[in-house]
Amino acid sequence: ESNPFHNISHIPNLTNSIQDNNIRSIFRDENENIWFGTENGISKLDPQQNWTNYSDHPKLMNTAILTLNGFRDNKLLLGTYGEGLLSFDPDNVQVSEYEFGPNENPSKFIFTSLVNDEGREIWLGGNDRSLSHYRDGVLISRYSVTMVKCMVEAGDSRYYVGSDHGLFEINTRNQSLRQITPSGIDEFDQIYGLHLDWTTGLLWVGNYDGLFSYDTQSGETVHVSKNSAVELGTVYSIQSDRSRNLWLGTISGLWKYSIEDELFRSYNEKDGVLIDEFGIGASATFRDGVLAFGGPKGAVLFDPSRLKKSPVPSTIFVSDFLVNGIAVDSSILQND
Repeated sequence: ESNPFHNISHIPNLTNSIQDNNIRSIFRDENENIWFGTENGISKLDPQQNWTNYSDHPKLMNTAILTLNGFRDNKLLLGTYGEGLLSFDPDNVQVSEYEFGPNENPSKFIFTSLVNDEGREIWLGGNDRSLSHYRDGVLISRYSVTMVKCMVEAGDSRYYVGSDHGLFEINTRNQSLRQITPSGIDEFDQIYGLHLDWTTGLLWVGNYDGLFSYDTQSGETVHVSKNSAVELGTVYSIQSDRSRNLWLGTISGLWKYSIEDELFRSYNEKDGVLIDEFGIGASATFRDGVLAFGGPKGAVLFDPSRLKKSPVPSTIFVSDFLVNGIAVDSSILQND
């Protein structure tokens, strides 16, 4: 039986291979090419399973590509650590700096980016600038939160932002910023992964201490992994499948959380997952339901609907208890 998990890693001395195991970002374009941002430029896996590696350009060589987004005219926007925001044209393999307006001073060390309207609207969060919101390359607003690692849109002009300093809510209508400080939880910082369930209004949060849920309506926050007595370690990224299960890329490997059953399940080498550690931001959900997670040792792609369902543990009932054919009551047990 074939392995439902497609494991990706650099194979020495093989030309048709990804060039770098340290995968920092993942994106699939409209032509079904899968792009991997690595610590040394970008790599493309086409639908015929052929690899093309791009690291010869001076701006890509030994440059970490921490975010990948689609851009107009089939181009890509690359958020880099050190070179800022770059535009990449795969057709002629040209790399250029994104054109910001005059006197703009955008981040050069980008950890997260959110791109809307074919690249006209861009959010950038980095280590050297506050979170910045641009329209056509011109700064609309800057919010006083730094070290941003993740961001999700929540509708009605709202966004949620995860950073080293905690969880924040932004309202672009009045350009307000509010830090969310849940009661009963001592430390709610170093946030690396966010996922919003639009149906329930729950915001799922991953940080150094596991998985949390935040009810965007009531404000109730639950430390889900702690309540389940599961040691996930740091949760770096969160995706969901079509059955509304959560999939987590963590420092301890790949995990599934069944929201309905409130159960965690680890996937490892026994299941066909050869990657045992994942990293910040390197995950994606594709249009066909395929999920992708990457980290310092490679990446794994899989369709959750193709995975065998885990057997539900049977419940054992004791109908009777006999000793030498005689029913035992509590008084016999106490005496003996």
